[in-house]
Amino acid sequence: MTKLQKQFANFFEMKGKDSIKAQAKNLELDDQTLIKWIEYFITNCSEGNLNEYLTKLEIGLERCQKITDVGISSLGRHIRDSFMNLQHLELDFECCDQITDRGVESLGEYIGENLINLQHLYLNFSCSEEITDSGVIKLVENIGEKLQSLLHLELIFYNCAQISDKGLKALAEHVGKGLTNLQHLQLDFGDCGEISNEGFQTLCEHIGGNLNNLKYLHLDFRDCEQITDTGMNSFGEHLEKSLTNLQQLHLDFRDCKQITDKGLMNLGELIGSSLVKLISLHLDFGDCEQITETGVKILSQSIEKDLINLQHLHLSFGKLFGNISEDLKKNLTEKFIKTIVSVNIV
Repeated sequence: MTKLQKQFANFFEMKGKDSIKAQAKNLELDDQTLIKWIEYFITNCSEGNLNEYLTKLEIGLERCQKITDVGISSLGRHIRDSFMNLQHLELDFECCDQITDRGVESLGEYIGENLINLQHLYLNFSCSEEITDSGVIKLVENIGEKLQSLLHLELIFYNCAQISDKGLKALAEHVGKGLTNLQHLQLDFGDCGEISNEGFQTLCEHIGGNLNNLKYLHLDFRDCEQITDTGMNSFGEHLEKSLTNLQQLHLDFRDCKQITDKGLMNLGELIGSSLVKLISLHLDFGDCEQITETGVKILSQSIEKDLINLQHLHLSFGKLFGNISEDLKKNLTEKFIKTIVSVNIV
């Protein structure tokens, strides 16, 4: 192993052949080292013609807090120039808190320019407090307009506190209108406290109105306390428009304290009447203080009555069960386990 190889081995763990996974092992990784590694990696790929047949690339930089817009921009540019045959791309920048809108915008432009074969895209910007609506808007403009072959999209903006309804509405429009082939969609805006019913309703409208090929949908809006029963009703109402092929649904609204029994019951009714092909359902309403035993019972009745193909069920209400009889939890579990392969009620 050369001196340079040893240096980069201290920062990255490499796996795969036509599928490459690079995971930062050293949190002291900075822009300069990242750029050197990228250039070294590209050179070696070119010598072995790996860049011609590499289809999957995963790079994990989570908690590398010295990485800035310079590093992320360089990474995007090299991916664009060297790996045009990529079908699967995952980039994890969790807790890289020096990344700003400029870096997000630059990355979106680069991966949108040349990756016409891309089918799977995962981007994680969790806890990047400098990212605002502006960065989200520029990113989704490029994804929605240029990556229309995407089948699988995951965008994680958990705890990006400056993102509001404006950014979410832009995402809804560009994803809903541009990525009509999507089969798998996961969006995480948990703890983005500026998001309200207005943004969530727009998202529901565009997902429900356009993405009729979706088979998997995961929406995480935990700790978005401005989302209320109105948002729940909007989601349920738009299910009927085009999500009838959905097979897996995961909704997380933990600590959305304005959601009540009414919202939960309406959601259950509309899920039951619309999603007859559903085989997996995961609902998390932990610490939603206005949900009571009444709402849980009626939700369970809708699930039992209508979702005849369901095989996997997870219902979570967190501290709620501290105020509800253990008998209800036991009875629900016993009732569902008769017809459903996997049941978890917590």
